[in-house]
Amino acid sequence: MNYFFNRLNSNVKFLFFFCKKYDIFVREGYLIIENTILYIALEEGLHMNYELFKNALVNEDSELFKSFKKTNLHAHALLSSNQKNFRNEFHRSMSSLNSFNGFQDFNQYIKDNLSDLIANKKTQLKLYELSILTAIEDGVTVLDISVHYKSVYRVFNGSIHNYIKSLKILKEKYKNRIQLNYDLGISRDSYQKNDYFLLKKLIETNLFNGLDLFGNELKKDLKCFKKIYRYAKKNNMILKAHVGEYGDPKSIKRAIKILNLDVVQHGINIVNDTSIMKFAKIRGVIFNVCVTSNIILLKDININNHPIRKMYDYGLKVTINTDDELIFNSSLFNEYLLLFKNNYFNTLELFDIMNNGLKITNEWR
Repeated sequence: MNYFFNRLNSNVKFLFFFCKKYDIFVREGYLIIENTILYIALEEGLHMNYELFKNALVNEDSELFKSFKKTNLHAHALLSSNQKNFRNEFHRSMSSLNSFNGFQDFNQYIKDNLSDLIANKKTQLKLYELSILTAIEDGVTVLDISVHYKSVYRVFNGSIHNYIKSLKILKEKYKNRIQLNYDLGISRDSYQKNDYFLLKKLIETNLFNGLDLFGNELKKDLKCFKKIYRYAKKNNMILKAHVGEYGDPKSIKRAIKILNLDVVQHGINIVNDTSIMKFAKIRGVIFNVCVTSNIILLKDININNHPIRKMYDYGLKVTINTDDELIFNSSLFNEYLLLFKNNYFNTLELFDIMNNGLKITNEWR
């Protein structure tokens, strides 16, 4: 049996313990014993009912799953609609897929299926909106969604004002249904040195919650982005980067140090170096993991060996997310269900991970 101490308020310490053998679990201010919850000094944002959560997974009840608070902290605005909404809106379907032969193949798939929609302002914004609606339909209460800064050039004719106005209209439209946080996305593949000035202006609008570097991990030295990440930090933005999905553990540590990251998107290869896991744990880095995305994109990953298990067991802060639901055809509910049905996590652990996301977003408010 392992014992953990945690402070719930300034005066009281509670002894937390976790014992799988007897199905006893205590974490973050609530106690579950033999499928019964006893809430202790419950923190704001943790008022989730474990029995409902468990029943949703056991009975594969997606409607019940929608009834409690949850987060999706790793999603891309152009690619996060569910396929039903996409078909209904655009009267066409995505081409079928089983796997990709590398990141270049993934990018080509997007071009083949979506390039015309992405190139048009009206349809690009509709893709954004469908992604927001998909999250709402899945019962997501907090959505972190990345938008590409180069849309200013490509579809808004260089007008920062019109770009920001369009994003604000969407946020305002759904403000009573979801907490929508925009991340300012930077592609390694297309970034140019002079883009710093556009990014700086976009940051100064105060619309964006975070900065997120994505694209081919092997392109461009991270030092190219150090200046803009430093500026984002001065503006109290959450610093994120896609790293460690293809790169090795050293690339994760390097990214955390150079860019001063708060969040690693994916980061699953960290399990190959315990010393770097320890480094990330001490720093309190959050790992927004997307299981189905990893399985489809990476040949050596499957549901029986996915690194999220080792990451969680080591004590890293992990969350479960969808990445690109339009591509991978897996909702947030399906992500949790996949891990449960394959006996990779039990309902108590998944409940803990779900609350992890809520706790993180509460701390960032």
